[in-house]
Amino acid sequence: MIDSEETSYRFSVQGPGTYQCAVTRLVFNMTQQGQLSYRIIQWDESLLQSAGKTPAGPLYSIQCSEDAVSQLHLPHCETQPELITGGLSVVHFTDDGMSILEPLLITNTHVVVDVHHFSAFWLGVGSI
Repeated sequence: MIDSEETSYRFSVQGPGTYQCAVTRLVFNMTQQGQLSYRIIQWDESLLQSAGKTPAGPLYSIQCSEDAVSQLHLPHCETQPELITGGLSVVHFTDDGMSILEPLLITNTHVVVDVHHFSAFWLGVGSI
């Protein structure tokens, strides 16, 4: 479902599995039934500077039922092999600050990371 006031997305899943949004291409590995909601939010310039990375995608604010998601797949369109194999990383912002998540897998289309809780995520280019 897409909300009309602001661009946000939500869906409910009935059990474990891998689910992809047809609009954003985000992929979620679900461990159990749950509800997901997410939206693209505005960048905070100070956060960009503190991360020391160049954005390679939008900043997503993601909310989910507790422990329902084990992995997040963020789409990318990077074509330079050296960036695909070593330059892409995921930046995770919470109330406690910023952390860099090490990718488990980088495919030609997505960067896969383990997730334990949700807040704001974005794909960045630059060294970890």
